[in-house]
Amino acid sequence: MARRSGNGATALLGKISPRSQGTVSRITRSRRAPGATSISEVQFNLRYPGQYADKESRLFYNYFRSYDARIGSYLQNDPIGLAGGPNRRIYVAAIALKFTDPFGLFLGPWHTYFISTAMQQMGYSERVVWRAAGFSTGADWTDGSQSPDNSHGHAMCARGWSTDECKKRYEDFIDQQLASCTMQGLGRALHAAQDAAARRHKNWQIWGGGIPSREHINGDANPTDAEQADAIARSKEIIRCLQASCPCTTLPPTSN
Repeated sequence: MARRSGNGATALLGKISPRSQGTVSRITRSRRAPGATSISEVQFNLRYPGQYADKESRLFYNYFRSYDARIGSYLQNDPIGLAGGPNRRIYVAAIALKFTDPFGLFLGPWHTYFISTAMQQMGYSERVVWRAAGFSTGADWTDGSQSPDNSHGHAMCARGWSTDECKKRYEDFIDQQLASCTMQGLGRALHAAQDAAARRHKNWQIWGGGIPSREHINGDANPTDAEQADAIARSKEIIRCLQASCPCTTLPPTSN
């Protein structure tokens, strides 16, 4: 098979190899592209976001853990324990079309845990809890969410900003989200407030963008008991603010 270009040049694209006369057994592709340009071998080692395929081990390196695609599982347990669910070696709750885990640490479940604990203690239904939790965990993956300019949405500070400016941006962000009177706004406000309890976020630490340090990720993945209690308390305060400022249709009344 050949292709002719506009200038009349002809390039071989492939050939048909007959098994017997009148029967086609296979079509092979020529290693020449139109214009007689050689097609070089390309090895693509990227897999799920954050994973790099290692040919020798046949594993996918994922920063903190290794993933084995043959069994569809990590080889090491999730450092956050059971907060991410009962299966500590599964990739993003087996919903890879919806979630990503570039560091091999699915941190979102901690936000879900804080929200679930706070809202259930306040009398909200599981349906309401999961709606708020979905918007909260998604806050880390929206476009631009990891930009230094949006660091206040994670209770942090961009370089060149004063502590007072960062604090005001954080407070204004939460007020803006709650003023929307939506579950999405509640989820994002909860996310920011919970991040303020994390040791690598609190006191308006600098966020320069890019990949978090190992210490930062470990801090987010392994909150202390005090940090967990602080995050839950902050969550309850955010929910009370929404209760006071928004109609009941946004956050259904509780049984309490």
